Amino acid sequence: MVSKKFFLTCGSGKDKDSLVSFGIALEDAGIEKFNIVPVPNIIPPKCKLINKEEGLKLLSPGQIIHCVLSENQSQEKELISAGIGIAFPEIKGKVGCIFEHTSIGKEESIVAKEVEKKARELLKKKFEVKTGKSLSIVKEAQETKNIWTTVVAVAVFI
Repeated sequence: MVSKKFFLTCGSGKDKDSLVSFGIALEDAGIEKFNIVPVPNIIPPKCKLINKEEGLKLLSPGQIIHCVLSENQSQEKELISAGIGIAFPEIKGKVGCIFEHTSIGKEESIVAKEVEKKARELLKKKFEVKTGKSLSIVKEAQETKNIWTTVVAVAVFI
């Protein structure tokens, strides 16, 4: 099984229960109806990035989906984030890389730059492939003391 398409999404959730907070974050990301199987950081050759709306139309409730998941949770009053950086190969037909990262206290724009840089470095080191385009998706949230806050950034493969 080799994925032909993937999309990016992110979400956040808050609740007194950590698991419910995670579920709300998945709902905010639009992927709460699926069975999520985390996978490593490889984008298959010729796998096309599509928009979230198009990707969700290709999925059915209860379906098993493979994804790269970045998740961060806290119950303290602090800024948290979860991000994913994507590095596409310069030459089409080669693999790409995804780098997932979580952070405490860093703003979204800083995390976005960090994950993109790390994805480009990973692609170069792991596969000796030059990077073409890179991008990122990051979700941040400010904590509320004694309430669980969860943020997720997800690359969903189809």
